[in-house]
Amino acid sequence: MNNLPQNREAWLELVKAWGWTIALIILAVFLMWQGLTLYQSVRSWQNLSDRVQSTLADGAAQAQNKKNGKVEAEGRAISSTFFYRPQPDYKLSAIFDNKAVINGQELKAGDRVGSA
Repeated sequence: MNNLPQNREAWLELVKAWGWTIALIILAVFLMWQGLTLYQSVRSWQNLSDRVQSTLADGAAQAQNKKNGKVEAEGRAISSTFFYRPQPDYKLSAIFDNKAVINGQELKAGDRVGSA
């Protein structure tokens, strides 16, 4: 019942005979595992992209309906999505030396205006 090699020379012969075959089998299993992982990641990103596009389309349709006077309760507005970034509204009034007046607030270089 014991078919394993008993000495070093027998092990070397076994490795010489089957080493490349075993290495190729391990490599094939590894590549299949990596391929499946990559496939799942790509599908996950595609599903996320489809959901975002659907949400944005629903929000755009809802905004258009509001503009036309139709109000629908379903769908989300584009402004409620994670990817929405409102356009900033900055008004530069004056620049003098290293200071500027933005939205009526006197600022120097390095100061923040809102979140900017």
